[in-house]
Amino acid sequence: MPSLAGIQGIDSLSEDLETAIDEKVVEALQKASIGFFAEFIPPFQKEGHNFAVLSNNSLLVIQEYAGQVSQKLGAINACQESGNSGIVKDEADIIQLSIENNDFTQMKCLSQSYKDAYESLMEVSVPSEWLDFHKEFLTIFWTLHKMHYHVADLESDPLKSAIALQRFEIATGKLVTLLDRIQTDLNMRQ
Repeated sequence: MPSLAGIQGIDSLSEDLETAIDEKVVEALQKASIGFFAEFIPPFQKEGHNFAVLSNNSLLVIQEYAGQVSQKLGAINACQESGNSGIVKDEADIIQLSIENNDFTQMKCLSQSYKDAYESLMEVSVPSEWLDFHKEFLTIFWTLHKMHYHVADLESDPLKSAIALQRFEIATGKLVTLLDRIQTDLNMRQ
C-alpha cells in the first residue's frame, strides 16, 4: 500500500495533467503547422530545379524575357475582371468580397491562375543576371496560389485561412519590392 506522503495532492495531479495535455496540444499544432507552412515553399526549391539559363544578358533578351512573364500573367488579370464591365478589381477587394459573400469563385480562379503562371514560368529561359528575379517571381506566384487556395477553404479551416491571409500581405509586399528592383535594373541598362 503506497504511503500517503508519496501520493500527490489532487490539485497537483490536476495541474500536471493539464500541463501534459497542453504540451501535447501545442506539439500537435506545431507538427500540423510545419506541414502547412511547407506548402508555401515552391516546388522548385524542394526539387532543386535546373533552370534554362541564358548567358546573354542584353537589354533586348531581358525585354523578351519580361514580355514572356507579362504574357503568362494575362490569365490572372482575367480572374480579376468584374463581370461584363471589364473593370479589374484589386486582389484585396476580391478577397474581402469573397469572404463577405461566401463566394470564392474568383479566388479559386486566381489560385489556379497563379499555379498556371508558376508552372509556365518554370519553362521560360532566363537571362542569367535575372535568375534571382525569376526565382522571386516563382516564389511569390506559388505563395499567392496557396494563399488563394486556402482562404477559399475558410469554412472548413479558418485558422489556415487566417495564416494564408497573412501570407498575402507578405507576398504582395515582396512583389512591390521586386518590381522596384527590376525597374532599377532596367533603368541602369538603358
